[in-house]
Amino acid sequence: EGLKIARRLLLDLNENGAWGAGNTYEANFVVGNNQGMAFWLRGDGNAVVNNIIAFNDYSGLGVIGLGNTVSSNTLHSATWRAARVYGNGNTITYNRIFGNGGPGLGVFGSGNLIAANDVSSNFNGSSDGNGIRVYGSSNVIRDNVVSSNAVTGLLVAGGRDNWHDHDYHLLYAAPGSANLVMNNRVDLNGREGMRIQGSSNVVTLN
Repeated sequence: EGLKIARRLLLDLNENGAWGAGNTYEANFVVGNNQGMAFWLRGDGNAVVNNIIAFNDYSGLGVIGLGNTVSSNTLHSATWRAARVYGNGNTITYNRIFGNGGPGLGVFGSGNLIAANDVSSNFNGSSDGNGIRVYGSSNVIRDNVVSSNAVTGLLVAGGRDNWHDHDYHLLYAAPGSANLVMNNRVDLNGREGMRIQGSSNVVTLN
């Protein structure tokens, strides 16, 4: 724990991934993996910053845990979804997510900050091809650019919150509520710009 991994070429993480707490994964190239999740991280208090995750078959980045930071990464050209973050109290900021074959960014949990990300031009004609989708309660979703995605730009959906046991298994609980959606630019998406579900959400200045 507490390891810093920086400036390395990572090609073979795939489904095995990394497991630990308090680690920093910085300035890596995660490129050209052929199956599964290219970069799969499980643990609490980790930082995934300033990485390039691109040209992977299926999915780019998956993070499960509490209090993780995912910031200033570039994720593009995955054949399906770009990034998923599961857990509570995570910070997802300043990422560029574009040109993927499916959904851009999915966040499943409560008390997360999703801010200042650019999620654009992700294409999939199915109902799963959204720009940003968030399941859970008391999340802050602000200052993002969500543009030119194939389906809904920004989806805040009722019905999924999460909890983890020691193996980070996920359980789905009550509909989401009390999310703040503020000052996002959402335009030129294939279906709705924003779809907000659940209760007691605040949507303002978008």
